[in-house]
Amino acid sequence: MIVLGETVSIGAVVAIVISLVGVVMIAVTRVTLNARDLLRQCLEPTALIGIASGGFFGLSAVSYRAASLSLGSGEFFTRAALTLAFATVFQTIVMSIYMRWREPGQLTAVFKSWRVSAVVGVVGLLGSIGWVTAMTLENAAYVRALGQVELLFTFTVSYFVFKEKISRTEVIGILIVTAGILLLLMLR
Repeated sequence: MIVLGETVSIGAVVAIVISLVGVVMIAVTRVTLNARDLLRQCLEPTALIGIASGGFFGLSAVSYRAASLSLGSGEFFTRAALTLAFATVFQTIVMSIYMRWREPGQLTAVFKSWRVSAVVGVVGLLGSIGWVTAMTLENAAYVRALGQVELLFTFTVSYFVFKEKISRTEVIGILIVTAGILLLLMLR
């Protein structure tokens, strides 16, 4: 709303809040804390870094959409690809400078393992193309909310492939996230 002037429907807000409740249930499922302890832990540096990271990730999503829309006319995929190309080059330059300054040997290590790095990079690029293309076509809030479907896949793989145990609270959290996603699709 602030950056692009875009709004979401009341139904979408309700759906997003429902999904958020599910995500919180999943996140605190193995924690037995009272409300005061939970608040204290939310104010610890690691939690604040996580919250800030999430906030900046949301700002990045809106910024990708703004950048892509600012390109005006043209095919949506071309605008998305150009936006992602500039963002990737910028990130590469900034991270290279940072790594060279703070972790001098790491760039050399990355280049030595270029085969693995290249595969990971290509997979990451394909995912980013999907995200930026979706944000070019639709409101970033809807795209990120729908993106929570990743949790369903994560839990499915962890249960069936890695045979991890999933608690009742996590199952309820996943069901709530699923309900929020379905509601978003119906009410947006």
